[in-house]
Amino acid sequence: MRKTIFQQLSDSSLRPLPFAVIVAVLSIIFGYSLGALFVNLQYITDFYILGESEIDVVFGTFILGGILGAFLGSGLCAGAGRRITLIGSAALGAGSSLATVFSPSFSVYLCSLLVMGVAFSLYTLSSLIYICEITLPSNRGFCACLLPVAFLLGVEIGIFTPDLRPSGEGFPLYLLLVMIHILALVIAILKLPESPRWLALSGYYDAALSVLFSLRNDMGIAARELAGVNECCRGEEKGSELFLQNTNFRKIVWLLLSLVLFIQLSGIVILPYTFSDLMIKTSYSKDFYMFSYSYDLLKASLTVALFGAVTAMFTVDRCGRRIPMIISAAVCAITLFGLCLISFSKIEIVSMAIISILIVMFIYSASVFLCCFMAVLVCEVIPLRGREFGMAMVLLVNYVTILLCLQLFLSVILTLDFKGLFFIEFIAAAVLCNITYNFVPNTNDSSIENIENRLFAGRDLVNLGKGVKH
Repeated sequence: MRKTIFQQLSDSSLRPLPFAVIVAVLSIIFGYSLGALFVNLQYITDFYILGESEIDVVFGTFILGGILGAFLGSGLCAGAGRRITLIGSAALGAGSSLATVFSPSFSVYLCSLLVMGVAFSLYTLSSLIYICEITLPSNRGFCACLLPVAFLLGVEIGIFTPDLRPSGEGFPLYLLLVMIHILALVIAILKLPESPRWLALSGYYDAALSVLFSLRNDMGIAARELAGVNECCRGEEKGSELFLQNTNFRKIVWLLLSLVLFIQLSGIVILPYTFSDLMIKTSYSKDFYMFSYSYDLLKASLTVALFGAVTAMFTVDRCGRRIPMIISAAVCAITLFGLCLISFSKIEIVSMAIISILIVMFIYSASVFLCCFMAVLVCEVIPLRGREFGMAMVLLVNYVTILLCLQLFLSVILTLDFKGLFFIEFIAAAVLCNITYNFVPNTNDSSIENIENRLFAGRDLVNLGKGVKH
């Protein structure tokens, strides 16, 4: 007999889903604010009377806020808990977003962007850890991918907002999203439980059991799960101390940092920016001195990225983490290789159509890889006693690499032309594909405690998941 929707929601695997949806809704305002920033650059330039170099400061300030948030996030998430950090960062993000809209001066605007970057980094760190720790293996990937999907949906709405000024036609939609965010924030304050794994790690065993029972609706399942969590809580080393003293922990952190480094070096941030330049250039010469991007092409790029995130959400549990990541990394390398070949050719008319197809394929594949990696795999493979530290390190390297790429890619184009840029990105994508194939485990259908036990037992990284085929 087929179950009703209410019976399905009572299943232990689906009980955390409403909490994951609430957490994901809180990310929409961050995405919307970032998307509106892209669209309203001309208004910001005119309103604050900015030069070209000062526009670069706008994006750099947000990323610097993210770097600062990564530094603060590890201690806050470990000390105050996942729930308080998540709710606090979401509230801070809403406040800073409003401040950017009503900023009377450029200095206040930059301060608001810096705070928003801090809030976004704190929210990302705490929300990804929180969802990983409350869900079961059967739908852990789906719930985790709700976060990038909601964030990109917010970016998409922001991109299609024509005017965010208080007197503009996009302002009512912005206020509506702020009200939805506040409503979700109130629900989160009233309904979200604390992570049972943080409670157990902090010594609140009865509270951890109570939360697990409410999430699983079965005391036997909750007790067995808590017993496994308690085994992982043993040991005095935590955070950076665990990183310095445990070889196995260092191995998994270095793997994650290598993956995030090479996915950014392969051009996931740079190629959407250069999309319009590649479309309007009829030949690859060294006459490229200006950077610009088209509004329509930006919308197309972000729409493709959203579809990639949705694809990852529906495949990461069914196909596992390893297969989507290997396929998407391989497609990234193939598309970049194709761009290299075109950049060395003399084809002009045909190459423009091919370039657009290849870049769309790259954005789609890179989005799938980044969602499977950042939203799902990272928190799964990092041990409980070092989860905040490891996640903060990944976010830190991610933000630093993005900042460096944005600062250096124009110099690379001016020096080596698009040929050099594509070749560097192809090499990075090839290395990424190799690392993914040789080291990334398939962790679906395996509890995070079992993954941790295998890691500390010295098993090869590729074998941390259950049922891995070589």
